[in-house]
Amino acid sequence: DQICQVLTHLGYIEGEKPTAQGKILTKIYAESDLLLTEAIRRGVLDELNAPELLSVVSTMIFESRNADNVAPKMPSPRVSSALADVISIWAELEELETEYGVKTQRQPDAGFCWVSYRWANGNSLQSVLKGTDMSVGDFVRSTKQLSDLLNQIAGASEKLRPVCKDAVKRIDRGVVAFLMGDL
Repeated sequence: DQICQVLTHLGYIEGEKPTAQGKILTKIYAESDLLLTEAIRRGVLDELNAPELLSVVSTMIFESRNADNVAPKMPSPRVSSALADVISIWAELEELETEYGVKTQRQPDAGFCWVSYRWANGNSLQSVLKGTDMSVGDFVRSTKQLSDLLNQIAGASEKLRPVCKDAVKRIDRGVVAFLMGDL
């Protein structure tokens, strides 16, 4: 199977058994699971604080509804740098998957970086959504997905666990906390 060949090439499985890195991959349930696991493995997320981490991780769950191709505003130089690394890893994975005839990775989408970063830093919902075409429902849904993924990362990476837990606390407030139980 081509996907197993990709995972073997990257060192996630040996034969039919997962390696230590493969065990991290088994704890991530997202469309961009391999990309995220590679970013964790390479230490791309290690130096980020909670708002920066969730901003970068948001690129792996968010899909913009419009195709404007306008470069989204970046919250900080560290987010920009980490995101550049993530995109570089994505390009490597794309090339490798093409070699093996599979496609599992979607290109990271930075459309939620700034919004999620501002929300994590305590800004109001009104100010966070101002100037975007995002509805409150889309915001809450995306934030819930982000929270779920951060909890998965916390379960997969002992090193990132404290910052992930902090990130979840920062975004689980206001309308998000009120509505997250209903989604």
